[in-house]
Amino acid sequence: MYLSASFLGCSKRTTAVLLEPALSTTSVSIICPQVENFGFPNNRAFVSVQDQTGTAITDFALGNFVASENGTPCVVLGYKKVNNIADPLSTAIVIDRSGSMGWSSAMSDAKTAAIAYVNAMAATDFAEIVLYDNEVEVPQTFTNDKALLIAAINSAYARGGTATFEGAVKGADDLSLRSGRKTILVMTDGDDASQLETEATAIIKINKAGIAAFCVGFGGSANMTNLDNLSRGTGGQSFTATTLNELIGRFTGIFYIMNNLVEVDFRSRIGDVLPLDNTRELTVYLNYTGLNKSCKKKYGY
Repeated sequence: MYLSASFLGCSKRTTAVLLEPALSTTSVSIICPQVENFGFPNNRAFVSVQDQTGTAITDFALGNFVASENGTPCVVLGYKKVNNIADPLSTAIVIDRSGSMGWSSAMSDAKTAAIAYVNAMAATDFAEIVLYDNEVEVPQTFTNDKALLIAAINSAYARGGTATFEGAVKGADDLSLRSGRKTILVMTDGDDASQLETEATAIIKINKAGIAAFCVGFGGSANMTNLDNLSRGTGGQSFTATTLNELIGRFTGIFYIMNNLVEVDFRSRIGDVLPLDNTRELTVYLNYTGLNKSCKKKYGY
């Protein structure tokens, strides 16, 4: 197969080496939950590719990926499976503690799921705990001390309203200067009632940090439209859960995604002219021998 030289940023026609998929792979999905621009114009895109069973695929050749930015082709410099030790994971675990969380076992279940996530973390991983009702509180800033994280989780009690977007933005703000893999995990059982952030402003601020929000709606009253928009608008995914086991599975499933990423290194070829929201939109195209998918991620500059 031949790929356009101009699309790859090369001066000559380039023969792409494409790996054959596993015989059992019938479909793939791809998301880009993070773009790191600390070395701009050379950047790192972290992508997650999964097969139809939800199993991560991390074995690719360079020709499997091409990319563009605001419609302009990028130079793809290389790819590799992310080294989870060299790029430790930082997670803002954002938990709803509004009054409705106390009407059933929701608060207890949320604590159990968050603790399962913390217990899955490697020794080099970090997390912070963000609790929100109508206000946002950070009882524990970023640490890899699991005992401190679990104590902060267990300090939550149900009260007040549901400022979901404000909690997510706080997580993005705190993650923005951290290096390595990073993500926001947002859990709620209700509808957003933020006073300071809207869905649109939350998406813009999270994208400026180059990260994604993974959202989990628990129970039948969670506003999945808001959560779907927040996650898809930032390059993440949203999930529902109705039981404790499902909730634990959603939390640990997000951990699985963030621990099986592929780094696609690319060079930006556009200047300093940016849209009004001061973000660039990266599109990563995957050709996994006849299985074609793409994903988009906005990031700040």
